[in-house]
Amino acid sequence: MKKFLLSLSIAAMSISAAQAETVYFQEDFEWLEPYAKAGKNGNGEPAAGNTIGTNGAEAEAPKADACKVGDVSALEAMQQKGYDLVSVYNFLNNKNNKDIALYLQQNYLKFNKTGKTTSNGKGFQLGLVLPSIEGIPEGKDVFVSFDWCPMKQGSGVFDKTELCVIVENGTDVKYVNAPVETWADDADYEWKTAVVSLAGITVNDNTKLTIRTTEANWELTTAQRWFIDNIKVYSEDASSIDEIGIDMNAPVEYYNMLGIRVENPGNGLYIVKQGNKTAKKFIVR
Repeated sequence: MKKFLLSLSIAAMSISAAQAETVYFQEDFEWLEPYAKAGKNGNGEPAAGNTIGTNGAEAEAPKADACKVGDVSALEAMQQKGYDLVSVYNFLNNKNNKDIALYLQQNYLKFNKTGKTTSNGKGFQLGLVLPSIEGIPEGKDVFVSFDWCPMKQGSGVFDKTELCVIVENGTDVKYVNAPVETWADDADYEWKTAVVSLAGITVNDNTKLTIRTTEANWELTTAQRWFIDNIKVYSEDASSIDEIGIDMNAPVEYYNMLGIRVENPGNGLYIVKQGNKTAKKFIVR
């Protein structure tokens, strides 16, 4: 079942900057489909649901370590691809521990549940460690983007989840918070794209990148649930953005990633149009 993804549609506008990206890692989790279809019983009864695509809070969300194709669980398949998990509690010696709050959807991931673990009374929070990424040139400014959405509570209020990217180079650890997003009470589920700039931070073959809740929320036992899909690690070619022959006398127009014009852009990724040229730029005020 194909996911409904946010689409970028800018009417009558040619986005030349799309060619300016160098992508080092990209994940859409479509390979999880056989595991999602198998479901927790292995026979598709029930299969994993699609909470975001169907706006269905009751969509089935089987645990990743329970969904198997043959003898391999979705969690084990993730580990074989180089993924790992970090946790606020200690489960590292037992990857099939019942406290692992990682769930499957079609075809993306859901993290965390509300409450405390039975093992040590801490929260169920997990983080996703990306596989090792090779080929990033030294000194290159890197971005991490992903589609995400928090879980909605029975009252119609969305969890107050905030995410970050953790960059680890040995003992050097840096936390970079994703832009804070909000979902109105009783609103439909909706993917939003977070773009996290790692400018000035070393990212190379030995760097460990983790996506999880922010340091301020990491040990909370309240609702901190979230869905994630379409992860990308990339850089932008500054020469193709900054040296494209823009007419400096033409007015500058800013559009968000949905193609809506923005009069006073804040921090974030925008499409910038000046004259007959367009480019994607990450703006920091």
